[in-house]
Amino acid sequence: MKSSYQLGLGNIFFFENILISEINEGKHVNYNDALDYKDLITEKFDGKPFIYISNRVNHFSVNIMDFEKFCNTFPNMKAFVTVYYNQFTYKGLAFEKQFCKIPYLDFKTIKDAYKFSKKELKVSNKNKFPK
Repeated sequence: MKSSYQLGLGNIFFFENILISEINEGKHVNYNDALDYKDLITEKFDGKPFIYISNRVNHFSVNIMDFEKFCNTFPNMKAFVTVYYNQFTYKGLAFEKQFCKIPYLDFKTIKDAYKFSKKELKVSNKNKFPK
């Protein structure tokens, strides 16, 4: 890990070309609340390709229209990856996927999500990710 931050929205951990986000329990995430995240991501990756991993260890809600806006903010984000720990979270992912124009993948463990992301960033070229 290169760096980590505790923000009002949650924690964010930066690795080389990968970030892991853990939103705090009970939060409702909208675009304005995510501006601290946006600024850090822009600063840390500065146009370099990266994968965003949302580690859903807590329960929170997302303004779905703002989710789309957030994903579109980063042309260098190659995939949005979610780690889910229960069926309730898993069922909500299908809805989110409809609003994300980049590949959106889901995994049951953070280890699998990280290994996939590391491998794909190493071997992939633009837009090679599965949907």
